[in-house]
Amino acid sequence: MQGMLLSTNLNQGVNNEYDRLAVEGQIFQDLNFDAGVRWYVQGDDGIPSVLYEWSPVFPEYSGDFPATINRKDGLILTFNESTLINADSVFVAIAAGNKLIVKRYSAHAGVVSISRDELAYIQACSLQNPGYLQISASVINLFWISSGKAGVGVKQTTDIRTVVIK
Repeated sequence: MQGMLLSTNLNQGVNNEYDRLAVEGQIFQDLNFDAGVRWYVQGDDGIPSVLYEWSPVFPEYSGDFPATINRKDGLILTFNESTLINADSVFVAIAAGNKLIVKRYSAHAGVVSISRDELAYIQACSLQNPGYLQISASVINLFWISSGKAGVGVKQTTDIRTVVIK
């Protein structure tokens, strides 16, 4: 089998997985993400070939990030075509200390609320020792391999901000 990414050889792993590993802080100039991505893996020994193409457009969250979350008031966020671009879903994570809340919503959910009962689970934190609010806009792209079976690619853009939780 042979794996290629925009005519750039991928590294073949021990279980016939293919990847191109990055070093932290480096971006491969030859991967050409700005022009989109084209993955091709040539099949062999009963494994079908795969061709996957995607646009350079990634999902994006452009809504508000509160600097403070008041647990007794709950948290209200809006997810719609104005706040989520090129997304079909969004993940929200709130973390403080060793506690974590993760929620998933449709990109068209509208006004959503994380209740004060749910937020009571998260400990209070300060500006000096903050918590974190993460919002990850995601889109799932379905593609077909030559045998007619489906494959899935996920694009996700994650924003993480510090937050004071009262």
